[in-house]
Amino acid sequence: MTVSGFTFVYHALELDFPVAESIKSMLPICDEFIVNVGLPDDGTIDLIKSLDANIKIITTPWYPKKIKKGAWRYDQFEDIALFSCQGDWIFFLQADEVVHEEDLPKIKEAMSKYADDLEVEGFLLKYYHLWGGYNFYRIDRGWPAGGVRIVRNGINVYSGAGSQKFYIAEGKKLRYLKVADIGARVYHYGWVRNPKMMQKKSVVVGEYEASAEKLSKMKTQKAFDFYNVKPGYLAVFDDSHPKVMQDRINKQNWVFDPSKCHHKPTLKSLLYDLEWLIERSLKRQIFGPHYCKIVR
Repeated sequence: MTVSGFTFVYHALELDFPVAESIKSMLPICDEFIVNVGLPDDGTIDLIKSLDANIKIITTPWYPKKIKKGAWRYDQFEDIALFSCQGDWIFFLQADEVVHEEDLPKIKEAMSKYADDLEVEGFLLKYYHLWGGYNFYRIDRGWPAGGVRIVRNGINVYSGAGSQKFYIAEGKKLRYLKVADIGARVYHYGWVRNPKMMQKKSVVVGEYEASAEKLSKMKTQKAFDFYNVKPGYLAVFDDSHPKVMQDRINKQNWVFDPSKCHHKPTLKSLLYDLEWLIERSLKRQIFGPHYCKIVR
């Protein structure tokens, strides 16, 4: 049994992506590792080369301004690396996601356990979406509680929804994967940047995702407003962080204070809260989006 790991990233240094930590968290159980780096390069290639000489680097031009707004998809870059993987299992994390070292044996064991169980096409991992810093995370339904981050190779898998999920192509149709929920954790650190850096990253992404009006407004903001969130959407993070993140955590130079949160309700947010309340009461997801079918 062999394992391929992969990710993709653009301007990890300029936009402060923890891609080095992400890769290092996966490497111990990977037989090969592939990274698709968007060009032009800001030094990200040298950073990745310094992690392990055996990492395979693919480069792809990153031209958001030449692509019609709304048509851009992270999964285009994800698939380039995905289709290069040769392992029996494929382990993917986004460049701001990290797996805990304590869960690597669990993941490896699951790969062996389900190697011949062809109904299991991937594994569902639990998410912690850290918010504002390293001490709080989002629990509202807009932030998925889990995601498919390990898939079986050779079954015609494609990425989708901005690299948030995977599909299997069957003729002209696409369907979600059948997965096993193995209880391993993914730590999503995309929203713990310094507020000024978070705003810079948001503007870069907004160049190819946001409307002209929204992008113009974003460019006038000097710092991202982490406090524009309902306090009830946050939970205290009292678990341990992956060891590879400790240096970043020690260097944190800002403090997120949830007591400063402000949130003005709208009709949309009230409906959102109602759906969230129903799902929490029933302890299962009722409303979309659905990303997989749990079979084990």
